[in-house]
Amino acid sequence: MSFGTLFVVSAPSGAGKTTLVGRLLAADQHITESVSYTTRLPRPGEVEGVAYHFIDVPTFSQMKARGEFLESASVHGNYYGTSRVWLQAQMHAGHDVLLEIDWQGAEQVRRIFQRCHDFYHATIARRTRAPAARTWIRCRGGRTNARKWCIG
Repeated sequence: MSFGTLFVVSAPSGAGKTTLVGRLLAADQHITESVSYTTRLPRPGEVEGVAYHFIDVPTFSQMKARGEFLESASVHGNYYGTSRVWLQAQMHAGHDVLLEIDWQGAEQVRRIFQRCHDFYHATIARRTRAPAARTWIRCRGGRTNARKWCIG
């Protein structure tokens, strides 16, 4: 049985995670995106179970206390977390999974998967000194060297 590969895209809010993830998912139909849990209210157009699983703070706290999150973070006064149980089931079934998470969560995931060769983490940083802002991605994974791509 082969296990799936975990891909993590992390950056601060507004750095372009959603744009990058959208492009990656469009390019590779075999990658499944994890849907995070959050305590924030849905924004216009967001659908439960597609954008996020929207829950209240007491429910989030109970889930966290039971160890149901692989990672969790507080961002701008709201809580976010990735389901550990869902992720394990997907990876054990051989599915490749992509997490789009904040840097706090990415650090937690990196510590858990630091010895795993099927883990790839891309960090996005917005470079604004150039006339046109560019997004640089640093990717480290398995036994590969760090690489940089500019996605414009």
